[in-house]
Amino acid sequence: MNKDDRRAAIVQAAVSLITREGFEAATVRAVAREMGASPGQIHHHFSSADALRAEALGAVWSRMFEELRDRMPATSTRDRCALLLGAEGHPADDISERLWRDALAASHMHSRVREALVESLSVWRGMMTDQLRNGQREGDVPRELDIEDAADQLLAMAFGMVSLRGLSMLERDKAQRALLGLYDRLVGAPRE
Repeated sequence: MNKDDRRAAIVQAAVSLITREGFEAATVRAVAREMGASPGQIHHHFSSADALRAEALGAVWSRMFEELRDRMPATSTRDRCALLLGAEGHPADDISERLWRDALAASHMHSRVREALVESLSVWRGMMTDQLRNGQREGDVPRELDIEDAADQLLAMAFGMVSLRGLSMLERDKAQRALLGLYDRLVGAPRE
């Protein structure tokens, strides 16, 4: 295996561990065991477990964002934004929520993880603003709406909901209704 292929295999092993068992499960030893390699091979490609986890998180989120794009309904802007906010109750949302919580907790201690989190949030924000802009063009979203501000408020609430759900302080149904309620207040209730 060449160097790039070996590095990709290491990241894939970390991705598998992270999605299956959570962020902290992706230790150098566990990743090495997952791919049948030695820890030294992992350290040859990554300076630390946090560097590996950050790259693996980026890969996980890239896949999740791609899956969101693939699942994007051709219906209303509200439906597309609901998907981006996790207000649809898709099975992948549980994994996504766990990863956001794990990354947020780890970002306070590890700068590389923080950078991966910020980059992913930026992509998520871009996807939301794109949908709201498309909604303006389609007539679903008022022209006077401040798209950037609306996206920030929606994502902040979605991110807060992830935290509350993680603490078992909020049920999924209530979180979904609250997110869609905020959307309706910011953008306007869907037309009948």
